[in-house]
Amino acid sequence: MQQYSITSPQFKGICKALYINGTLASFDFIDCLMDDNQIKVFKQIVPVKEAELEAAFSTTKCTIVASDYEITFKMFYSQGLPKRNPLRAEKIWDKMNAADKVAAHFGVKPYLKGLNGTAPCHPDSYLTYKRWLDGK
Repeated sequence: MQQYSITSPQFKGICKALYINGTLASFDFIDCLMDDNQIKVFKQIVPVKEAELEAAFSTTKCTIVASDYEITFKMFYSQGLPKRNPLRAEKIWDKMNAADKVAAHFGVKPYLKGLNGTAPCHPDSYLTYKRWLDGK
């Protein structure tokens, strides 16, 4: 998992692009100030494939800095599951590999949408039984 921080004299702050297994997973515009048109152009420039990132920005004045990206337990726990058994869930989280952490984190919202009125499981059960795989 690789995160790229992108700065430019054309906007204030830092935009971030997250790639998982070489494919664009998300943008983060929280720490930058852009107007709607700049965001639109930025989204058109950033490629889906990580390998094409430098070439995509080669004709711009942007600076791109790569850094490792880690999904923390706090990030996972804030995704909307019931706030129960955090200590048990965190112990399970700490034993998980990075790929499962990514899948678990990004799988919470689809899991919650697919419940159709059924009560969601607690975070420790979600992790233990790999509920992000439900429906796949």
